Amino acid sequence: MDAQVICEVHSMDYTLLPLGLPGYNGPALEFCKLPVLYFVSSPNMDYVPNFSQDGQNVYLLKNGRFYTHNFTLWPQWYFEATSHFPFVRRRPSADELDTHDLRMIWYDMTDADFVREPGSVANVGRLRPDLVKVFLDMRIALSKKIDDLIPRLGGHPDDFRDFRYAQQGMLITSIVLEVGPQTKLMTLFTLTGFQRFYLESLAFYDFHTKWNDVLSSASQKRPADTSIVGAVTCHLHIAQMFCTAGVPVWLFRAPYQIASGIKIASVVTTMNDFDGLVKDIFPNTACIMRSPPSPIRNRASQVMRIASVSIGPSAYEVRPGILFLCHVSFKLSLFCCATLPYSVPFLQLLRMRRLDL
Repeated sequence: MDAQVICEVHSMDYTLLPLGLPGYNGPALEFCKLPVLYFVSSPNMDYVPNFSQDGQNVYLLKNGRFYTHNFTLWPQWYFEATSHFPFVRRRPSADELDTHDLRMIWYDMTDADFVREPGSVANVGRLRPDLVKVFLDMRIALSKKIDDLIPRLGGHPDDFRDFRYAQQGMLITSIVLEVGPQTKLMTLFTLTGFQRFYLESLAFYDFHTKWNDVLSSASQKRPADTSIVGAVTCHLHIAQMFCTAGVPVWLFRAPYQIASGIKIASVVTTMNDFDGLVKDIFPNTACIMRSPPSPIRNRASQVMRIASVSIGPSAYEVRPGILFLCHVSFKLSLFCCATLPYSVPFLQLLRMRRLDL
């Protein structure tokens, strides 16, 4: 079959030409007859996500994640700069989650999990100690595997820079969860940040221990591995490579790319119901970025800073000593951003100190 499933998508929030969709070069058409829809097919999956939900605005949602822009929940557009994203472990269904070995890495924080700091006059606290212990143990176990693996792979250290970045992000966020009192919002974001860094580190590990060999050696079509997220593309050769290797993949095509002899197993409607997807924006948070799909947007959920959180207009009133503290805050933020993959808790602390003046 050329496609296990196929469906029409009548609208997208961004153009697909920069993403690899070929332009129309057939006979001249009247403007009213130009094709305005897309076909989405998959050679190895039995459903098609509703990609029309994928807007350009990236927000922090109420569950601390990022809706369709969250690479641990939704297949992202494939780019070489984030080529490990298709191998991120997919969140299991609700029926499977309770018994899954990594179930805590998709855990949703509740109000009862936030323990207010004793003696604090501010509304700050930490994650429950028993949960923190679980995450610390998971981080230590995965980090040991990574430290053992990288020397065996050889190559230049720069080859593993992103791998180490994800590992360091996992370390920093787990430390903050253990020792850094924060607001409930920042505790939620730190927890989900740890979960994303963990899953990204695991995706790197899985790629170097399994998928790299599979991609280079698979000669016959393998069954799709539905335990990973997969990818979206407009490029036929990428779809063919992933299909052969058993990586879930969805291919966008324009009507003028569809041959009359295409073999299709099933015509379906788009799927909207995905476990873990929450659409409600976290109150008083700003849009992190507005962008069509790109490697930078794929990374947006790992680089949010406190500037993305609105804390009310009174916080920006000039007060005695404010200019000096802003100067110190700016210098320290530059240091944090240059040396740490996750500087939010330190900048949050500075802002809390500033507002107490």
